[in-house]
Amino acid sequence: MAADLKACSGCAKAKRKCGRQTPACQRCRDRGFDCVYPPPKPSYFVLSEAPTSPLADTFTGDRTSLSGLTTAEFLNGEINVASPPEPADLSVHFPHCSTTWSSVAWFLSPETWEIDRYPVTLTTAPCNGVLKRHIRSTQAWLEQWIATGSNPFIHSHLYATRFPSCIQVAYTTLSAYLNRTEANTETILRIVEDRTNELLLENGVTFGDLGQENNTASPQLEVLDHLARIHALFVYHTISLFDGDIRSRSLAEPRCHVLNRWVSQMVDCARHSLSQLSFAFSPLDLTQGSLPAPYPTSTTENLWHTWILSESVRRTWMTVTGMYAVYHALQQGWTLCPGGIMFTNSQGVWQAETASAWEKICLEGVVMFMQRFEAERLFSEASPSDVDEFGKRMMEITFGIKKVESWKE
Repeated sequence: MAADLKACSGCAKAKRKCGRQTPACQRCRDRGFDCVYPPPKPSYFVLSEAPTSPLADTFTGDRTSLSGLTTAEFLNGEINVASPPEPADLSVHFPHCSTTWSSVAWFLSPETWEIDRYPVTLTTAPCNGVLKRHIRSTQAWLEQWIATGSNPFIHSHLYATRFPSCIQVAYTTLSAYLNRTEANTETILRIVEDRTNELLLENGVTFGDLGQENNTASPQLEVLDHLARIHALFVYHTISLFDGDIRSRSLAEPRCHVLNRWVSQMVDCARHSLSQLSFAFSPLDLTQGSLPAPYPTSTTENLWHTWILSESVRRTWMTVTGMYAVYHALQQGWTLCPGGIMFTNSQGVWQAETASAWEKICLEGVVMFMQRFEAERLFSEASPSDVDEFGKRMMEITFGIKKVESWKE
């Protein structure tokens, strides 16, 4: 029993209060430390019955973090599949890793794809200053993508292997828009309009004379293709909604629900397909409905590629749904909260440029993989330097700039 345990060695040495949880206390789990308790005194109490299922507490445990130790267990295959594994944060279990994907990675377990709808509705008028700041930040991220090839929701390696044509067109169109002059702005906005219509048509979406949507069969897409069409349409809609051109905005507004539907389809596709991939294939290189010939790639390399893909899905979902919630809040004075999904907050994980660098960070630190609304705990359990740019931006729009700025002081 926890009451019979003394403080673990780490907490005792740091002179910090120990929660005495087993198999590891909360403080050690949050920091990725090995949690070692001193030998307990002899006891006549024994466990009379083992749990009937290792997944019995899937939705009842603490789901807000994943320690570096748990990541290490998955990457190094340290858990013995001969006996049921001990429950860990998120109730995700990691059997021994072989040459094929025989287990679910810490970022792919079913509960990590749940959309948290709390709070359901913002009943008070949002602060316009915060909302406009969020829009400017998102626009700056798109400019950063043009300048550097990446930003906080488009990973630098996401399109390194395969660069779908729709996102290539969006990239060049956005580049032209950012370098527009007063003389050619109208021409560029016409290009944006035509490229939007072309992208929608390619994906089975057309609009009639009255702005009513006509749908044909949607194409079957791999996760990367979902991301590419969403990033492309998001570029066009961001230009059209915020350029100030009346025609562009009037055309974009009724099409916002198309992008919202696409991001929902993307999350569903990722939830059902990513955990089924074999380590013999890179998920960043898959084409629609086919698998490339296996090529020599390390398990860590493919695990990293899969994390890049899944984390891009999560951050893109947050960015797209958040932008439209902000737009409608400015337009109407209120908005429905789009909710949140689990994503990685820790500084350096997204920025890792190699699989080995990513693995090292995951093994040595806490990745802060948590729901948007659960990130409030970071104000007391992490320093601003521990959280990356995307995480801080989500904290601002969720909990307010004042609270974030006070935390940074």
